[in-house]
Amino acid sequence: MSHTSQTDQWPNTAELLDQTGGHISIGRMPPIEGAAIAINDQTPLAGLVRREGETFPDLLKRVDAAIGKAVQEGCGDQRNQWWPLPPRPFEHPQKALAPRH
Repeated sequence: MSHTSQTDQWPNTAELLDQTGGHISIGRMPPIEGAAIAINDQTPLAGLVRREGETFPDLLKRVDAAIGKAVQEGCGDQRNQWWPLPPRPFEHPQKALAPRH
């Protein structure tokens, strides 16, 4: 795929990736099975969870839209927050290392 077609399809993502320090990560980030994050240098721009049944191209479209929104509205906008992580039960580190029977 040429750079021009990428720019046409995902203009915000292409612009982010052309910047120094701009990158996206897509994949399993425990405890999230399908996560997509976009970061500019050390500033998080977007964090999305892949929806059940969502195609990869549709996820890329949502990432691109979220990057555009973050850039237009400002990264510090409270409406563009990271996804809430599900609560996890606390387990003492020593118990986690103990053999289970």
